[in-house]
Amino acid sequence: MSDERENSHASMESRVARLEADVAAIKIDVAVIKANGATKADVAELRSEMGTGFVAIRADMEAGFAAIRSEFAAQYSDQRADMRSDISEAKSAIILWTTGVVFIGHLLPEAIRFLAHYL
Repeated sequence: MSDERENSHASMESRVARLEADVAAIKIDVAVIKANGATKADVAELRSEMGTGFVAIRADMEAGFAAIRSEFAAQYSDQRADMRSDISEAKSAIILWTTGVVFIGHLLPEAIRFLAHYL
């Protein structure tokens, strides 16, 4: 029975030694986490900074988009005015051409009859 106690005692000592080593490793890990990890205050501060940064970025983007929008509107209105002018000129040319064709279509047979009568 004395051997059993000694074996049990040796087994217990080895288990305690392993536990002590594990506890020492855990202490080191916790110290590293505390040294490098973020606290709730750190996260709150970062969240606040990011919010402020995002607001500034959004304002810059909105200003950029407004400038692009106004530039586009100006170019679009110029092109629209040019297109309306071109369409108006095309309409006038079509009306003149159609009127000329109709006039000549009516005048040409009469001119041929007139020339045939006097020649």
